[in-house]
Amino acid sequence: MRSNYRDIDPPTRLILGLLLRGRSAINSIKFKEAEYLGDPINLIRIFSEKNCSEGAILSKSAGQVGIEYSVLESIARVARFPLSYGGGIRSLSDIDRVISIGYEKVILSGDLTKGLVAPAVTKYGSSAIVACLNVKSNWLGRLSLYENKLEHNINDLREAIKYCQELGVGEIIINSVEDDGCLSGLNEKIIKISDEFMNSMNLIYYGGVRDFDDVVSATSAGYSGVCASSFLTFLGDEKGILPTYPREKIG
Repeated sequence: MRSNYRDIDPPTRLILGLLLRGRSAINSIKFKEAEYLGDPINLIRIFSEKNCSEGAILSKSAGQVGIEYSVLESIARVARFPLSYGGGIRSLSDIDRVISIGYEKVILSGDLTKGLVAPAVTKYGSSAIVACLNVKSNWLGRLSLYENKLEHNINDLREAIKYCQELGVGEIIINSVEDDGCLSGLNEKIIKISDEFMNSMNLIYYGGVRDFDDVVSATSAGYSGVCASSFLTFLGDEKGILPTYPREKIG
């Protein structure tokens, strides 16, 4: 019998993942289908009231239409927890602006080339720079990258993690494309990756988290944090929108 997450102390880091499309919050399915969730500012206000401890704001549209700085600034004003942001970041000036409006970290995903990542790490420090590797199984069943741009056409997940380590990022989000928004449970192939890197790199699991037992399992496997979206936003099989967070305060 799976335990009731409300009765379990969570790990140190359970991160709210909130996806934006323009000025709206959405929930994506396997990076494609999208469901409207509501006003992101109101959602962040609700999660603040529930004592959320950390949030990652990601934009699905910023790469095409630009970063909605006014929305990010409004989110930062109402959030009572640390924030990171990713989406549409192409330069150090973009990073400057995101940090100046109240975000502690930036998440780099589409462009993970040395020309952006290395100078960012030098200027802001490793702790402020997060890499996000979007991962799915290829036709051979091997974990490969999806919509990430790295040097030397690196496509293998293990090689990508080593590459990001060498660039000096502070942590790496491993985002399972196949499980995105599905509440399907942990991707065991991705979970096992932590065995190789748990002593040398902070890894954050993202994708498919369905309940608090999954959060505990990923943390026990060696992940330093778990990012979740649908699990913290929906209630029941009908997926009614009801923001929740496992306990009043994470120690």
